[in-house]
Amino acid sequence: MPYGIQIRTTTGVKEVADVNSARVVRSITITNTSGSASVPEFSTTRCEYIVVNENTGSNADRIPKLTWNEGAKTFTWSRPSNYPLSAFTNRFTVYFLEYF
Repeated sequence: MPYGIQIRTTTGVKEVADVNSARVVRSITITNTSGSASVPEFSTTRCEYIVVNENTGSNADRIPKLTWNEGAKTFTWSRPSNYPLSAFTNRFTVYFLEYF
C-alpha cells in the first residue's frame, strides 16, 4: 500500500498508485451560444473533456449542445433551436484532459 493512501471511487476503494492521472492539454472559455474550435492535441482514444458552467446564480443554466469530430479534431457547440436563447449560459469553460 503506497503511503497508506486510498481514495473512494464508484467501484469501491482504490490505492493511489492504481489511479490514472490526467493533465489538461487545453482549455477553452466560451462566451457565446454557438461556435467551434480546433483542438488538434485532443483524441477520444486517450482523452475526455469536462465542462464547467461559470454562469452561476442566473436562470441561464443550460449548456449548449456539444459535439466532437474526431477526424477533423473539432469541438462544436450550438444552442438547440427549440429552446429560448435566455435559457443558455453565456460563459462556460471546456477542459480537455489526457490520461496517462
